[in-house]
Amino acid sequence: MTATWVNTEVFKGAWQAIIDEGSYLEDDFVVKADPDAVLVPTALQSILHHKGYAADQPTLFRNCPGGPRGLELFGSLEVVSRTAVATYAAAGAQCQEKVEDAALMGEDMWLQECLEAIGVQSVMDVDLLHDAYCSQDALVADMCTDGKAAYHPFKVADEWARCFGIAATPEEDRPKPRSEEDIAKDLAKQEQEQAKIIAEQQAAIAEQEAERAKVIAEQQEAIKKQEEQAAREEAERKASAAKASAGQRAR
Repeated sequence: MTATWVNTEVFKGAWQAIIDEGSYLEDDFVVKADPDAVLVPTALQSILHHKGYAADQPTLFRNCPGGPRGLELFGSLEVVSRTAVATYAAAGAQCQEKVEDAALMGEDMWLQECLEAIGVQSVMDVDLLHDAYCSQDALVADMCTDGKAAYHPFKVADEWARCFGIAATPEEDRPKPRSEEDIAKDLAKQEQEQAKIIAEQQAAIAEQEAERAKVIAEQQEAIKKQEEQAAREEAERKASAAKASAGQRAR
């Protein structure tokens, strides 16, 4: 849930890049999906077409009724009509004044509030997305059978691919949903794989930190030896100078 992530400025830059590039004007809708979201473009096209959504209407699609702190646009899937993007291009600068606490928002909350503030209409469509952070359920690949346009999150590559394979299959050919017990087993396996990935990442970080500490220690030891050598040379220089001075006084 990105309502807690302060990433708005990065995505402002991304939207501005889309506007500056300009090719969005040749399409009906602009779609942003998270990397761990399974997006099925054909399903999204079908939903938008069969429900009669028009590109020439400034529309933002909300996807999570009753989300936390008023967030009803979960950023795992953002669908915005061409005209809505054009409206943002013309009036988005007003959001700086019209949207309070924008700097403290995640990009999805900011986009929702900004477009509403400049007159873009919102449509709630729960057929677009199954996001486990919204529905508070345990999403596994076997649940990607209900024709949604996107499913989120899938952080293990094999599960992501499996979900896509099921969701992209024609409805009549999709496998029947499995039992809750089988789904629970798959979820446990997915969690184990995620834990393994995290453990491997942590081990790699620890190895890097150990190597860095070793290099720092070697550098410090080298510096210490250089300082000791310099101190010895200075002591020898002073002793030699003192000896020469004593010899001159004796003469």
